[in-house]
Amino acid sequence: MKMNLKFPTPKKSYTITNLSMSPKMKEIKLFLIGFIIILCFSIFSKEYLLPVDILGNLPLFNEKYNSSPKNSLLADPVFQFEPWRHLAKEKILKGEFPLWNENNGRGAPFFANPQTAILYPLNYIYYFSPEKFALTFIPLLKMLLFILFSYLYFKSLILNKAIPFISSFIVATSGFFILWLLWPHTNVFLLLPLILYLTEKISQAGSSYRWHIALSFIYFIAVLGGHPETLAEILILHLFYLMFKFKKEKKRYIQFFSSISLGFLLGAIQLIPFFEYLLNSFTLDQRGAQMSDFYLPKISFIMNFFPFILGAPHKEFYKPISEFTNFQETAGGYVGLITILTAIFGSVKWTKDSRIKFWSFVVLFSWLVSYQIWPVNLLLNLPLFSILASHRMIGVAGFGLVVLFALSADKLLSQRIPKKLIKNLNFILIAVFVLTIAINLALLIIPLNLPEKVNRFLPFLQTYGSIVSISTVIFLILFIHFQSKLTRVKVLILLILILFQTFFLFYGYNPSVSDNSYYPSTKIIDRLQSIDKGTILNVGNPIMPANINLIYNLKNIQNNDAIEILNYRKEFDDTFNKKNIWKEIDEVKYESAQKFGISYILSDYNINLKKEKIQPDKEIITSLSDPKNPLKNSFKFKESYLYGIRFLTANYNRKNNCEINVQIYNQTTQKNLGEDVILCSEVKDLMFYTVDFSGIKLENNNKYLISIYPKNVSEDNFVGLWSDQDRKPYFEILYKDDLTQKDRFELISFDSNIYLWKVSNSANIKTLGNIQKQSSSSTSISFEVDMPQTDTVEIKIPYYPGWTALVDNKKVEITNSNPFMLIKVPKGYHYVELRYQPLSFILGLLITSLALISIAIYVVKKEFKSGQCNRLVKYCQNINSKYSWIYHLKVLFSGFLASVISLLLIIKVIDFRFVTPHTTSINWLTVYSYPKQQDYFYFFFCLIYLYVATLLFWIIWIWKKNE
Repeated sequence: MKMNLKFPTPKKSYTITNLSMSPKMKEIKLFLIGFIIILCFSIFSKEYLLPVDILGNLPLFNEKYNSSPKNSLLADPVFQFEPWRHLAKEKILKGEFPLWNENNGRGAPFFANPQTAILYPLNYIYYFSPEKFALTFIPLLKMLLFILFSYLYFKSLILNKAIPFISSFIVATSGFFILWLLWPHTNVFLLLPLILYLTEKISQAGSSYRWHIALSFIYFIAVLGGHPETLAEILILHLFYLMFKFKKEKKRYIQFFSSISLGFLLGAIQLIPFFEYLLNSFTLDQRGAQMSDFYLPKISFIMNFFPFILGAPHKEFYKPISEFTNFQETAGGYVGLITILTAIFGSVKWTKDSRIKFWSFVVLFSWLVSYQIWPVNLLLNLPLFSILASHRMIGVAGFGLVVLFALSADKLLSQRIPKKLIKNLNFILIAVFVLTIAINLALLIIPLNLPEKVNRFLPFLQTYGSIVSISTVIFLILFIHFQSKLTRVKVLILLILILFQTFFLFYGYNPSVSDNSYYPSTKIIDRLQSIDKGTILNVGNPIMPANINLIYNLKNIQNNDAIEILNYRKEFDDTFNKKNIWKEIDEVKYESAQKFGISYILSDYNINLKKEKIQPDKEIITSLSDPKNPLKNSFKFKESYLYGIRFLTANYNRKNNCEINVQIYNQTTQKNLGEDVILCSEVKDLMFYTVDFSGIKLENNNKYLISIYPKNVSEDNFVGLWSDQDRKPYFEILYKDDLTQKDRFELISFDSNIYLWKVSNSANIKTLGNIQKQSSSSTSISFEVDMPQTDTVEIKIPYYPGWTALVDNKKVEITNSNPFMLIKVPKGYHYVELRYQPLSFILGLLITSLALISIAIYVVKKEFKSGQCNRLVKYCQNINSKYSWIYHLKVLFSGFLASVISLLLIIKVIDFRFVTPHTTSINWLTVYSYPKQQDYFYFFFCLIYLYVATLLFWIIWIWKKNE
């Protein structure tokens, strides 16, 4: 059956009835309605839109979470981004600018790490409002803004009125944006359609300087967004777009180059400290020394069409395509089957359309980059590109597919489809519908010999496949039949069908949690907060991963900010060179802990004992589900005293309530030497668990047997142990050679298989002299020292540009002791002070300020030349003659009352925090614990707010009255 795919030109144009949204004002009203909806939802929400329940995977929080996490992939927002925002908020509300993070890695640049996104506009909502409100409002506002910016771009392409509306919802509810919603990636990515929209406006409006300045400010915000790699990808796409758009107007390139460059100059305040940090970073050293391994496995291409083919992390079943990628990476290009099929059809059908040709190239190029397909992979292995996470270009491919959908759908609406072709298409679509139902019935009837977990997943897969197939068929049938007359209701129906393939499928991917789940306290945390503050080291399990400590105002010896100071990280890895599967320190020596000024250690075993692997292989998980089939392992060991056996456990991503009995038996003497019980509720996935014994004496040449069997197990209530292929469990022996051996680490607390140790004689400053009156802040440290002789003083803060040292207020040289700072102090009593005053930040601030001043001067000059200022003066004179001064006074007074009422509501709703200054002086402020900055806050903020709000009220009132 041949199909005539040549559509004749229609005799009349087809429009959307009842859908006309009077330009601008109706769009603004729709945006405001959306804004009010998400604002009210955020205010009245009883949960935190942050997957903090993932902390339940950590042994430290075992007692606080009774179920497995709703999505185990969303670790970074909980382990990094929220603690960073929390620290930034704490410092800003204290009146400090957060330049340095003194609580991780013995100190590290904080503002210079772009992922903190401290100056990103949306984060100000977080700083000045309660966490629960901000954590819900900011992601929803990001989605709303992305919808608005996408709508503006699609509308600028002069498409049928329904298409921008539908397309903007598709792109904002699809793979990349939903999956990375809680990451800084989407802070930047949401600006992509706005950049393209401004480019279109410049193309239509000629060389209007206003649009170019707007473009500069958008790039400035993108720089502040917190993800340079996403910004680089957007910049590459924008450059391609400019070459396509202005290939015959090469003079325009200079204008755009100037606008973009100005945007980066505005962003100098962020970029210069970042480049300084990057050049001194461990990350650049590592990435630059190896070939690019940031790519998606080619088999994962199927995820662009069917992302749930192997389950999903927020569902019961999930299996990643490879160990190097996960669902977030591989499904980032998914935009719905309807969108993809329409985009492919348009790319094939209208090959001569320049816009379709360009966006087809963008999609193809992005796929080649993401999957590292020849010849693009040769380019990606060059030094500059090898450090970029180029596989995230899959998000650009997804955006390009939505643009192709919009362009193709617009062409379909503008052309009349022959009746014969409609009949053929209807026949094909109905056949697909029937085939889908037949496949589902066959799967129900035919028995499949699959594992239980997969059998439980099949109904979800069937439902998902049916929804995608049926919604695609119904959409295409309705789209064909609605073609000539699209009403609001019909557009809404089409949108809902598409949302079934995007928003509804991803619903629940970013879960929310209740109040008591937001970074709960535990016995160990309470103990750490009650003793002298000191730096903590994790040994063994990731008990308290780096950065989580920021929530609890604790210090962690590690940083893990994705950049890290090169010298510090290298020296740290060399000193603590025994790592486990979590890349956590697995053994610690007393001297190493003292070298790094570590005060406390969290571990899953007794670190005073020696440790040796007996069965080191961990290839499979062996389940402990049958009490009649215990796991056994024999071993021989030297003469010593056994104090523990350390296993590697698995809980199958669920809470279990069984028990595991562990016995040790001397096969040579036929004696049972001891036994202990593991509570399954304390078992975590891929976590070590130590079974303690009380110094069992092991003899030379004796053979011992470890027997492990479960109790109270059931079908969905059992755990497992990592083992070799012969089902022999991985285990380590914890022992002492001599009972007279003294413990070097002091045990402070033990709870739920977590040990808390103290390191004696650990100090933040290493010197021969006597230290007195030591004090510190986030960007400074000072002390008085009595030196018996001229010698060096080591301050345990990583050597990094920006620090200056003063001895008796005289600047002295700082040298690198690898990794800490070293200064020379003469004999006698001296006052020593170190300050962090980075030149990179000052230079960046200067360049940003100069750029802002230059723009302001340029705009004023331009406005005067164009006569806009004269028109403004005439407008004001007209208002002055129209209304009496009494009328103006009444309006101003009304505005003042409205401002006062709104200010009182803001102070009531927003969580303003005031901290008592740390000082040893005794005065009225310290005696009454009065935070002085409260005065400054109310004086400056309230005064400025009342003035600005009253003025705005007056301007808007007069403007609306004069319309």
